[in-house]
Amino acid sequence: MATLSAEVVQVRLVPKGETVGYSAGWTAPRDSTIAIVAAGYADGVLRAYSPRGKVWLADALRPIVGRVSMDVIAVDVTDADAPSATCAKSMAPTATSTIRRRRPGLSPMNC
Repeated sequence: MATLSAEVVQVRLVPKGETVGYSAGWTAPRDSTIAIVAAGYADGVLRAYSPRGKVWLADALRPIVGRVSMDVIAVDVTDADAPSATCAKSMAPTATSTIRRRRPGLSPMNC
């Protein structure tokens, strides 16, 4: 099993009805909190994970929303305590990706 580490680089509030991702690939069904993660298809996150990939964050699986882009993925963390979460894992059929929230002086590879 492969492991890919990346950071949560931004957390955004997305109002109900607004879209996320290329071609408006996901529409928020409610006011949502979306974590932007610095890992995309250039890093090995398969585009096929749009929209069925999952990220383990704050003790639960959270869905990848919108399309996997070259450098980032968007993850719905609406019900999570995303700002205080420090480590997450994305669950894929053939790989596990470790996602780490950005913190000064913290290597993204030692989650």
